[in-house]
Amino acid sequence: MDYENRNDEALLKALETAGRTPPLKLIRVCLDRQESLTPGLLAMFAESLNDDWEDDNDPRWYRLAHAGMLLLAYQEPAALPIFEKMYTGSGDDLDMLEWFETDLAHYGETAVPTLLQIVSRDTGAEYHYGRGLACDTLSNIGAIYPETRTEIIAGLRALLPKLRADGSVDVPPGEFVHTWTSIAIALGELQDEESRPLIEAMFDQDLMDDGFIGRESYEAFFDSASPRDNVHYQPFDILKMYQGLHHQEKSKDVHTMRQGLLRDQGFLPPLPAGRPFNNRLNDWANDKLLGRSPDAPKTPKIGRNEPCPCGSGLKYKKCHGKPGAPPL
Repeated sequence: MDYENRNDEALLKALETAGRTPPLKLIRVCLDRQESLTPGLLAMFAESLNDDWEDDNDPRWYRLAHAGMLLLAYQEPAALPIFEKMYTGSGDDLDMLEWFETDLAHYGETAVPTLLQIVSRDTGAEYHYGRGLACDTLSNIGAIYPETRTEIIAGLRALLPKLRADGSVDVPPGEFVHTWTSIAIALGELQDEESRPLIEAMFDQDLMDDGFIGRESYEAFFDSASPRDNVHYQPFDILKMYQGLHHQEKSKDVHTMRQGLLRDQGFLPPLPAGRPFNNRLNDWANDKLLGRSPDAPKTPKIGRNEPCPCGSGLKYKKCHGKPGAPPL
């Protein structure tokens, strides 16, 4: 399709309705029109934080991701306050963070004040996905850009409790154990020796969440040659990211076709009406592995996008369904 000859308004409309996998040619043209498209993308990004389309299949659900990705690729500083709102949200607002995760490290030093503000936001004593991602992103920036390390370490240290003269931790009202753990991991990855006695005392007093990191793993950060060896940073590449999405779609189509052939040939059981394919196949495989009768009653499953039964208000995948989370 000829995107090069479309005006800015038409390009934004095409992006807004492109669904999960916009054409790569459209993304390339948008990258070439940074100056003229930035105002429209900023407006789209801000508005999309409040999207609530009636149809779950409406392609506009993805406009937040596409606008944010392009603004991130532009390293547009005016987008950072919008990212801050997203990262400090709750419930469904956090779902779209799966698109960005720690990619704000692409901003480098420019993003540090915003990320520290996200980490310092009071979101309660429970684990908060956006604050955890902000800590991870800060450790990536500090490891890749050494000139930012002093500011990042000082900002993170200030959010930890204080160490008393007797070696115990002065715990303020309301234990933010999960946030403290994320901060401790970031400071460990940055090999901050000054905070080490405090963090080790926090391990001693069970003020760290060992579902995220154990004491030995924390101490191992200091055995690395440099902070760069402690982080798993992948430079942000918007075209590579979208190429990966297109590859996933093609692979999914091929997988569905192959599974259909296996069912037709009798190698897999037929699907009962009304049962999603993937869930049915997983149940069948589990029955086989466990030697269980297919007719035996199944333990009720919690959907990843259903509200967590603990009552936190988060979706299950962001709460007790998150890797390392304690069982219900």
